Amino acid sequence: MNTIQKPAQKPALTYTGERYHPELLDEIRQEHIHRYLWALGLVGGLDVLDLACGEGFGSAMLAGVARRVVGIDVSDAAIRHAGARYQAQNLSFICADAVDLPLADRSVDVVVSFETVEHLADQAGMMSEIRRVLRPEGFLIMSSPNTAVYSQRQGHNNEFHVHELTGKDFENLLETQFPVRRLYGQRLSVASSILSCHDDTGGVASVFRDGDSVEQSSRAIPDTMYYLAVAAAHENCLPTLEGSFLVSASYDVYWKIRDEAMSLRAEIGRQSEEAKRLSAEKDRLATETELLTAEKDRLAEEANHLRAARDALAADIPALEDMLRLAGEYLANGAGEEREPSPLFDSDYYLASNPDVAESGMDPLVHYLLFGRKEGRLPTRPACVETNQGQTRKMHENSGK
Repeated sequence: MNTIQKPAQKPALTYTGERYHPELLDEIRQEHIHRYLWALGLVGGLDVLDLACGEGFGSAMLAGVARRVVGIDVSDAAIRHAGARYQAQNLSFICADAVDLPLADRSVDVVVSFETVEHLADQAGMMSEIRRVLRPEGFLIMSSPNTAVYSQRQGHNNEFHVHELTGKDFENLLETQFPVRRLYGQRLSVASSILSCHDDTGGVASVFRDGDSVEQSSRAIPDTMYYLAVAAAHENCLPTLEGSFLVSASYDVYWKIRDEAMSLRAEIGRQSEEAKRLSAEKDRLATETELLTAEKDRLAEEANHLRAARDALAADIPALEDMLRLAGEYLANGAGEEREPSPLFDSDYYLASNPDVAESGMDPLVHYLLFGRKEGRLPTRPACVETNQGQTRKMHENSGK
């Protein structure tokens, strides 16, 4: 069995997405490798043109069984890379356009061109050049993505594709140069496989379809992603290929997708728990916000009451000041007229009991009215003190008689 040749050096071609690199271990590897493996059985001992050879890995595979392989690509960087990386006596690489091939008429037995035609605007010109360089008994092996599935169903836009084809478009294009052709479909699919664990078991694998009923069949799988065609000028030149499937030892699509799905499910579970936590936190914050809003409204209302009280007190200040001024005048007039002070307030006692008032120089009655009463200061001598002093005086008077 032919295998991909070991590269002569590490890859120097920058990956842009336009050309496949064999280092890419993903679904596209399965698709590209399978096409070349599928074609190997048809090119043994023949002269082959690998049109749009890209990085060169496919040309190297074909060179393992073909008499001669020429790889052609429009990219000079890709051709220089391929020539340095894949080297064999029967393998060469040329930089050229698919609509202007630098090969003689009827110079090759087989043209292999995978995933090329959709990159060209002049697709008819490409088909004409392929027909020119093929020998009369030669044939074409070509593939092209089915735009109905590849782009429309997947919602995918390949920026390097100029004009994609449906299956019918593809057949119509082939028909312009190749009267006979056979169409095949390719796509990745999940399948259950039963294969021998012993190398000495012969035979070929059977393909079963599981639809409304299970049957052994070789009919095409639904939703073909890529169409592959084998085309020739005459029916007797058209080879027949069996259905094929690839089991990769280096990249198992099923397990990779399964592992990714399990990882995504676990991540979804984590995100779901986090969403629940955030939702509960949101509800808690909403409740707290409601409480804070209510408290804010209560404090705002209380502040309004305090402002109203302050304003009311401020409005009373001028009248109180007038009353104090009048009281001061009455006191001053009363003192000037030597009137007896009120028995309810003893100025001498108040000043003697409150040195701070004496130091302030404020009239003792005014101080009492403004501050002393609120502070609990006594306006007169307590009655019990006066009684005790009176009894003491009487005792002195009696002792002197």
